[in-house]
Amino acid sequence: MAPLLSFLLLLLLHLSTATSAATCHPSDRAALLSFRAALTDPSSRVFSTWTGADCCKSWSGVSCDPTTGRVADLSLRSGVEESSSDPSLSSSSRTAPSGELLLSGPLSPSLCSLPRLTSLILADWKRLSGPIPACLPSSLPLLRHLDLVGNALSGPLPSDIGRLSSLTVLKLADNLLTGPIPASLSSLLDLRHLDLTNNLLTGPVPPDLGSLRMLARALLSKNRLSGPLPRSVAKMDRLADLDLSSNALSGGIPSQYGTMLVLSTLNLDRNRLSGPVPPTLLSSRGLGILNLSRNALSGPIPDVFGERSYFMMLDLSYNGLTGRVPTTIPKAAYIGHLDLSHNHLCGPIPAGSPFDHLEASSFAANDCLCGAPLPKPCRQ
Repeated sequence: MAPLLSFLLLLLLHLSTATSAATCHPSDRAALLSFRAALTDPSSRVFSTWTGADCCKSWSGVSCDPTTGRVADLSLRSGVEESSSDPSLSSSSRTAPSGELLLSGPLSPSLCSLPRLTSLILADWKRLSGPIPACLPSSLPLLRHLDLVGNALSGPLPSDIGRLSSLTVLKLADNLLTGPIPASLSSLLDLRHLDLTNNLLTGPVPPDLGSLRMLARALLSKNRLSGPLPRSVAKMDRLADLDLSSNALSGGIPSQYGTMLVLSTLNLDRNRLSGPVPPTLLSSRGLGILNLSRNALSGPIPDVFGERSYFMMLDLSYNGLTGRVPTTIPKAAYIGHLDLSHNHLCGPIPAGSPFDHLEASSFAANDCLCGAPLPKPCRQ
């Protein structure tokens, strides 16, 4: 009887401890309320469930570690997640064409008082403004996912952002962020996804970006970045998607980019790149989307296509390319969209696939191209 009684007492003690530990930590609750107080919620619905003492129990967008009761995730995204059953997250309360129901205001530094936070998602509110709290990198050592996409955040990226050593996802696209990309970014060795698209960032792409060997996507388009393309990128064995388009990058394209193991999408269009098209890019066995349009590239198009060439999209338009259309293009396994327009190409357009399904616009505004699909026949 005594052993059974002891077991029951231990079980009750364990359950009591677990229940107590799962209750929201008072300092975390205070930090969340300070965060809420800095924002304006015209709908009065986004934070409608943020009542009561236990922020772990039913506060929308808040998740806690069940064993410690510390806030682990804060996720508030404008719009409806299909899997959401919470009426406070309905589209009528989150989105409106005029934006009158959207959250607005600054991100409170009180977020830095959530030391066990692993995920912070405050996305697509359009009117969240002001700087990213400078205290985040030094205060959130466990943060793995930071998504502040689609707001009006301004100012520089925290210079010590590299201190977020656990970070795997960094998404800050569609804001008004300024200044350079911090050198410390290259210290985020576990980073898998980087999206800084559509900001006002200036200066060079970090020359040691290639240190991020775990990175699969690097999206830096639509900024004001300048300087050369970093050669270190070629060391990124897991990089599948590199987008540096719509910047002011200059110099040549490193030939090593064409030897990367898993790179499948390379967008370098709308820059100031010069020099030749590296043959390695066109003979790559992995690249499926290559956009080098609207640069200042020169010289002939390398005639290196083969049976393993497979391009869903190949755009070399609006450059200064010379010579003939490569005769090996028909040997490619597949080329879906091809645009060679607005260059200085001459001579006959080869017959056969893919030329038999392309329109004349793919070859327009060259010096002296002839043959189908252009209306100008070639002289015999």
